[in-house]
Amino acid sequence: MAELLESTRIRRISGFGMTCVADGYVYAPTTVAQVREVFDIARRPQRKVVLRGTGLSYGAAAILPAAFV
Repeated sequence: MAELLESTRIRRISGFGMTCVADGYVYAPTTVAQVREVFDIARRPQRKVVLRGTGLSYGAAAILPAAFV
């Protein structure tokens, strides 16, 4: 059975001008250990991780449905 992911982390993510949107699991790690943990959590259900820095992106470069953001 697949492991359940935290539904409280689901957020609507949009690109520039809100032309592209997707729901993803949003994390804001502040330490190297937390970054590793996010990658470990994402690896189990084989989800991709999208890095957004300040949370802004031009176009849809950092939009990926059901990814870890």
